[in-house]
Amino acid sequence: VASGIGLVPSNQVYLDATSATSAGYGGVLPRRTLSNANSRLPERAGPDSLPSIVGRRPSGAIEISLPRGAVPADGNTLIPIDVRVHGGEGEPIAVPLTVTLESTHGRWQVDDLDPREPGVQTSLERLQTRLVLRAPAQLSAGEGRGEIRISHADISSTANLAFQPAPRPLLVSGLLEGRWEFRSRKNSAVFSARDRFDDELRELVIDSEDGRSRASARGALFVKGTIDEDYLLTVRLESEKDDRARFFRDIRPDELYPIYGDESLKEFDAQSRNRFYARVDRDRSYVMYGDYVTPQNSESRALGAYTRSLNGVRKHVETRSVVFDAFASRGRSNQVVDELSGQGVSGPYELSRANGLVNSERVEVLTRDRDDPTQILAIEAQARFVDYTIEPFTGRLVFRRPVPSVDENLNPVSIRVSYETEAGVDEFWTYGAAGQVALHESVELGGSFIRDENDLGSRRIVSGNTAFVVAPNTFVVGELAHTDSAGAMGVAGRAELRHRSVRAGFRAYALWTEESFSNPSSGFRPGRTAFGARGRFAVSDDVRVFAEALRIEDRLTRGRREGVSVSFEHSAGRHFRWEVGFRRSTETTSPASATTAGATPNETTALRVRLSGDVGSKASLFGEFEQDVVETSQRRAAVGGDYRVGSRARVYAQHELISSFAGPFALNTEQFQHSTVFGLSADYARGAQVFSEYRIRNAIGGREAQAAIGLRNQWTVGHGVKLHTSFERMKPIKGAGPNDATAVGVGIEYTRSPRWRGTARAELRSSSTGEQLFGSVGFTRKLSRDWALLGRSTVSVFFNDRVYERSQLGFAWRETARNRWNALLRYEHKFEKDESGTGPTLRREAHVVSTHVSHRASGAWTIRGQAASKLVSDRSNGVETTNDAHLFSLRNTWDLGSRLDLGLIGRSLMTFRKGGRTQYGLGAEIGLRVASGIRVAAGYNVFGLTDQDLTGLSSTEYGFYINLGMMFDEGLFGVNGNPER
Repeated sequence: VASGIGLVPSNQVYLDATSATSAGYGGVLPRRTLSNANSRLPERAGPDSLPSIVGRRPSGAIEISLPRGAVPADGNTLIPIDVRVHGGEGEPIAVPLTVTLESTHGRWQVDDLDPREPGVQTSLERLQTRLVLRAPAQLSAGEGRGEIRISHADISSTANLAFQPAPRPLLVSGLLEGRWEFRSRKNSAVFSARDRFDDELRELVIDSEDGRSRASARGALFVKGTIDEDYLLTVRLESEKDDRARFFRDIRPDELYPIYGDESLKEFDAQSRNRFYARVDRDRSYVMYGDYVTPQNSESRALGAYTRSLNGVRKHVETRSVVFDAFASRGRSNQVVDELSGQGVSGPYELSRANGLVNSERVEVLTRDRDDPTQILAIEAQARFVDYTIEPFTGRLVFRRPVPSVDENLNPVSIRVSYETEAGVDEFWTYGAAGQVALHESVELGGSFIRDENDLGSRRIVSGNTAFVVAPNTFVVGELAHTDSAGAMGVAGRAELRHRSVRAGFRAYALWTEESFSNPSSGFRPGRTAFGARGRFAVSDDVRVFAEALRIEDRLTRGRREGVSVSFEHSAGRHFRWEVGFRRSTETTSPASATTAGATPNETTALRVRLSGDVGSKASLFGEFEQDVVETSQRRAAVGGDYRVGSRARVYAQHELISSFAGPFALNTEQFQHSTVFGLSADYARGAQVFSEYRIRNAIGGREAQAAIGLRNQWTVGHGVKLHTSFERMKPIKGAGPNDATAVGVGIEYTRSPRWRGTARAELRSSSTGEQLFGSVGFTRKLSRDWALLGRSTVSVFFNDRVYERSQLGFAWRETARNRWNALLRYEHKFEKDESGTGPTLRREAHVVSTHVSHRASGAWTIRGQAASKLVSDRSNGVETTNDAHLFSLRNTWDLGSRLDLGLIGRSLMTFRKGGRTQYGLGAEIGLRVASGIRVAAGYNVFGLTDQDLTGLSSTEYGFYINLGMMFDEGLFGVNGNPER
């Protein structure tokens, strides 16, 4: 089926307009069973939610039929997708019909009728037709499933399409190198390993007894291709380990040159922070060694979830009825999970540890239920360089759009970041397994086992889960988990019942976690008990009933909150609705949550009324009032509305006055606050990228441009122009509760011109604890046929004397006509200031400029040069210091015929402050190709160090060396490789 395993013979997905996708579900039941796995039921989150254009009564449904099995990701396969559109009752749909097509993988084979709108707009001439999607050219790690969505007005259908790596001809590329060096003096740590003609080999080394000669070797190998017809093999081996290696190596526009002046597609395969990577694929199953993320949490496995970025072995098995994962890793990394409250701005958000391993993080935006924070209503995974950036060494997280403190229904929003840090212990094992099996089309069982043997705090997690269909459109999910954290054992369990149909929707849940339960990846806090139910039922076309009940308890303090509400809604005509309801709730003297501390005990007996209506075809408004009939000071009032802009986005606004900090079920006499939210809500397919919008022909690829300057704006105001605006205001009038805070932001993105792209944003947050200003600007332009420019700057100003600023300017020169000159230039400015008095003072400013130049003077002579300078001024803690560093390097190579070559290099690293210090290196080499792919070389190196401040620290070393190198490909083994290479 579209969701993945293929248990439904018809292989069809049917969703009406009130359904939602279950993106990220890791189980095996068909999507039509768990079609609402991540949606809130009923279609409105109870009678207190903001009305939504997309939540109105559907005018039909869309049915999608997909091919069976997985599709090879070869860039050529055309995938037939049959679409059938049904009209609503008494509301036939006329053709031609304009629909929006979205896909996270592949490309739709139709013309886009409206490039201004997200996705691809096309016209259906018939209500039943076939569309075609071209498969993606390749898959990144963990991208075995693609999401497609087809929508029209307020109806849509979403489905997952399984992909598998495509077979390809075998490619082999390898290098063997041996070196024998003679030196004028014994080994010394004074000299840099990079002061030679070629970098010094450090891993496979044998030194003589007197330390004046050394034999070293290096090997590198990359293999990728189909073997034995059914298996895809990928291998990478490198004997020289890079000490700066990171998880999931990828483009780094924030650290290296921001622009390279061409459209070359830069891909990173065989990602491993160690020397070795290997993977064997067969269909959708694989076994690998390298960097990986542990199996993700799912709707069935939440208490037992375990999110880590590790390097080691992983085995994944996937068939029609089974999904199984096992992994093992040995290292020193330790898991850290931070959950930070959204503040209505893009950042920066500071993590608790600044020494997190780069690229090990998994960033998610969570939305929790305001009435019951144990319930996570939505999890939105974020992608690096698409949704956020994280500064190395500082741990400051900056998003591409503001992260609100509350959503449109005033539910709290937070940021969960899981990442790795190096633990100061010996290496230890981390291993586990997780699996799901479909015993029947309607029954699924699963379980997991995790073991972390960290000496600083071992952990074991065992969980079991089940999901089964009990009736049409009705299913149950249950899970038990046991944790053992350094000897402290705890148990947690949860169960959930869901039903969704045209006339009714229902969700009931139960959750309990013991005080010693500990699993930070789950998102569930220890010592909590929660029961709840929420439902709606359409008595007739004009009358609907809403009901909700909850009971939450803090097992540590024995604080408890209970409540129930019932309301009736009546449609007076097609565009107007009125609603009346009743609410009863109580809370014990001990608060059930921290937000009601100092306001308990409390009791609510309230009546409420709500009026809502549609204004035209795109807007709706509402107003409501709730009054306690016993305590007259306990009340709630709200007004709001929304307006649809385009096919998938809407502007919403709401203002609420409430005598509570914890939602309508906790009205009391000690707390009172105003809340105002305004923003954009866009319903786009998760994972869909917009790289092509940033592409500038022959100057910069779309992926690199978006990674460097892109924003995640949501409102298309014109062709190539997008806008993002947000506003929120939280003001407590009475009670010691949340800070008084106002956040406002605006961002704009311009991609209309074929020669330049630009983005800008400004955000301000003011609260009782201080003010914060964040701004960024990005610009890339093709200046001429040969020149390209990219500039960007971000600044964060905290009005308690904290400032962080970083700016980059990059030029690229590519002589496209003759391809003889190539040059890159970068300037970077960084400024950091912290004089807030909360810790040591910080005031540091740095200027960095660097350039790489390559010139092919003739067909046989090539010159490459590098120059870089850094000037740092540091006035921290009342001490003023100034440091500088300057690097110059020049390398010449000549081809003296078809077999002989000559090379010369000179390099110098200098500082002028504090008397000056110079480290230098000179090298010359002559090489002879003795056979195809085999080269022998001899050379001479001179390198040394001078320091005017340190007496005696001035020395020179020189020596002769012999080098033997061999390059080989698949032909060495008698294999026919890729003919197109």
